[in-house]
Amino acid sequence: HAGNSDNKSFSLLMKKMLRQTIYFAGLFILSAIYLIDFILMLVNRFDGNTYIYVFYFLLFSTILQILSYIPHYGLYARGFDKPIIFINIGGFFIFLIVAFAFLNVSETYAIPISLCITYSFILLAKTFFYYSLPMKNTCKDSMVKV
Repeated sequence: HAGNSDNKSFSLLMKKMLRQTIYFAGLFILSAIYLIDFILMLVNRFDGNTYIYVFYFLLFSTILQILSYIPHYGLYARGFDKPIIFINIGGFFIFLIVAFAFLNVSETYAIPISLCITYSFILLAKTFFYYSLPMKNTCKDSMVKV
């Protein structure tokens, strides 16, 4: 848990985690886009190109999910578990509503689009709460004296 005396170092660690996550997510995206045709060829799924845009939507939703774990970790480390729980429950209901709404538009893209919208909501909500809620000293009572 992050304490008041560690606000500056905690912020630096969060920025470092953000940079590392963006770097590795970018590497993952580029690798996935570059290798998808080769992988489809290896498994003899040439019809995979028919659904290549589904792959791109799922790739984008995965990146949104990965990025949402940065403010998630920040909230958790600062002792704010309730916003995380409520945001994830809200995300579940958003997913259901959007998925059922898009089933009438496109059965193929209903789930990938709803995942993108859901993870966008989760990322934005966690980021909002991360920057809105004050730092609090959550460690003073949990520290063990040696």
